[in-house]
Amino acid sequence: MYKDDKLNNLIDILKGIISEKSSLDNAYIVGGAVRDILIQRPVIDIDIAINTDPYKIASLFADSINGSYVPLNKKFMTARVVKDKYIFDISILHNGSIEDDIKRRDFTINAMAISLNDKTQTIDLVDGIKDTNNKRIRLISIDNLAADPVRLIRAFRFMSSLEFDIESGTLNAVIELKHLIKLPAVERIYAELKILLSSNNAFDAVNLMSQTGLLFELIPEIAPKDFDANLQLFKEIENIFINLKGQPYCNQMREYFSSKPHIIILLKFAALFMYDQSRGTIHRAPTLITNILERFKASQKEIRYMNILTENICKDNICPYFYTKKKIDLARFLMRIDGHVYSLFVLSLSMVRVIKGTDEDKFIESAAEILSYYNNEYLPLSKKPRLINGDDLEEIFGIEPSVQFREILNMVEEKRLAGEICSKEEAVRVVEKFLADR
Repeated sequence: MYKDDKLNNLIDILKGIISEKSSLDNAYIVGGAVRDILIQRPVIDIDIAINTDPYKIASLFADSINGSYVPLNKKFMTARVVKDKYIFDISILHNGSIEDDIKRRDFTINAMAISLNDKTQTIDLVDGIKDTNNKRIRLISIDNLAADPVRLIRAFRFMSSLEFDIESGTLNAVIELKHLIKLPAVERIYAELKILLSSNNAFDAVNLMSQTGLLFELIPEIAPKDFDANLQLFKEIENIFINLKGQPYCNQMREYFSSKPHIIILLKFAALFMYDQSRGTIHRAPTLITNILERFKASQKEIRYMNILTENICKDNICPYFYTKKKIDLARFLMRIDGHVYSLFVLSLSMVRVIKGTDEDKFIESAAEILSYYNNEYLPLSKKPRLINGDDLEEIFGIEPSVQFREILNMVEEKRLAGEICSKEEAVRVVEKFLADR
């Protein structure tokens, strides 16, 4: 098996449960786990096919390892057990036969099996081992792809994550079936897209997906005539992430993106439709971005993040605040963008590289000063308590709670974060002057 003692121990426990309740003669590790074992990739997702009740086996397995049990798919009788980083999907053998089970799968590299009764035996009926060794993604049948069109996206996801090539027959099938991508639940499509974009090297896969036309079926708002520039923007974003070491405050930037991997995915996703080449500018209409994300049933947090990006990129396609010297303006800006300064830096730098006419060295030099203020002044101050709060406004000034509360408190906070005031007395004087001027 795989050189992972913890995983092998979990599989041994599962084998014991299956053999006690049924037989190991028809119990197999199937799918991508077999491929990953062959190419010595870390095995985290393990598909198990058995010829007995998967719900009962999964429930007993979860109890025995103190894992989480979730029944998944009634149609295919699948249950999931999660223990630490490992995910076991336990399902019923298709037609009670490993041969039938293998032949209904998506690609040959995912259509191999290892018997739990004899872990030295790899069952390969479709040349999956050969395709895996040749780093080739090949369909088993076009009908299998048509049965679940999400598999069309998965071809490109595997291309990206495994660095395999998609063979021509499979690409032709994607072209033929691309219109079917509108049929599956959008949640599944969005999840698959995000997995694809999470790869460090998604550019080639996204480029090929556009050439097949599948990408434009997924996101019809993308104008093919604009896509060369969008693709270049995507590539620059990916290159910056790969080469963060060369950027100002790279360690802090790496920590930010490592703690928020979904941000990288959303930045890449935005790059696919953000740039309007005919106008030479960003699509700044929030409704366009909101409509796309809502169609994919993205979270409100994701929609808000995307709108922050577009609302703070100016007509010159860079964030103007990276050239601002006044701290009060910077403090106001940083409060508004909810800490996403590194995202805007990456997007702005990508734009500088794609759209000629802006001095990259000058941009980086100016941005470095802003990031210095952010890290050395703004962040330490933002962790300290505010100088005044709503209770103070009521007690000192007799102001009743209203929309004015937020305006006054934000104004005071901006001045504190800009270093203009540092005591409650100074904050009170600021409010007094504000009210007198009104």
